[in-house]
Amino acid sequence: MITNSYDNKFNWNQCMGKMQDAVSQPKEKSILYEEVPFLPWGTKEWMLYRKFSPNVRAKCLSLLRECKIRFEYYRKWVSLLPEFTYIQPGFYPVGIDNYLVSDFLFETLYQKQLAHILGMLPSTSLFFSVGNNLFARLCVLTRKEKDDLFSVIFQLREEGFFKSFFYASTILSDFGG
Repeated sequence: MITNSYDNKFNWNQCMGKMQDAVSQPKEKSILYEEVPFLPWGTKEWMLYRKFSPNVRAKCLSLLRECKIRFEYYRKWVSLLPEFTYIQPGFYPVGIDNYLVSDFLFETLYQKQLAHILGMLPSTSLFFSVGNNLFARLCVLTRKEKDDLFSVIFQLREEGFFKSFFYASTILSDFGG
């Protein structure tokens, strides 16, 4: 019998089990301090970002012609990127386009512990502080996985990890620019 390597290495049920095992009374108040930098970009910089975000190694000359932006301008923009951004690779074992993306904003005093538990999902999750709130972008593959995730989230609320949360789900995404 041939098995999917995704199932063997990143079994959803195992991840859910680990998350549920980690749920207990929160221990200490914490802030997950991740500052999102302000980007003082104009129209041209954002156009460059949208063109190059799907593939930072794309051949630039054809894209620059398309945008009507000079190479010198592009070179200056690229040289300033380390000041404003960082590249963080994502892990989506079956391809980003197959995932349902959901954003949560939790009102919590236990940001690090909450991020630790929710970060056990078998794909890349994103977390950062917004004052006394924790922003979380979580990805699942199926409606059943989404239901399982909400079950853990409600369990976390019962244990006192957060007071309330807001939720938004991406209906259609264009990660490819």
